[in-house]
Amino acid sequence: LEHTNAYEISNEAAKVISQEVDQMIKIDHVTHRVGSMMQFFLGVKEVKNATEAKKANKSLYLNLHEQLLKEGVFIPPSQLETIFTSASHSQNVINFTIDKFRKVLREIKK
Repeated sequence: LEHTNAYEISNEAAKVISQEVDQMIKIDHVTHRVGSMMQFFLGVKEVKNATEAKKANKSLYLNLHEQLLKEGVFIPPSQLETIFTSASHSQNVINFTIDKFRKVLREIKK
C-alpha cells in the first residue's frame, strides 16, 4: 500500500459508483460517501444519525441487496452497514457494478 495509489483508486471507485447510483434512484433517498465507504438509505430524505437511518425502507433495501447478489454485486444486507470499494475496483468493475445497479433498480421499480 505504501508504494501504490490504492487509496486513490478505491476512493475514486466509490465516488463514481455513488454518484451514478444516486442519479438512478428515483425515490426519496439519501446517499452518503466518505472516501471508499458509501451507503444508500432508501425511502427517506435525510439521515444524520442512527435514529433517522433506522427509518429507511428496510424491505426495499433488502430486495436491492438480494437482486444485486444474484447479478454478482455484493452490498451488505443492511443499510446500517457500509459498502466499501477497494483498489481492485478497476474501471471494468466499476462499469459492471453500475450496469448491475441500473438493471436491478429498473426491475425493482416495476
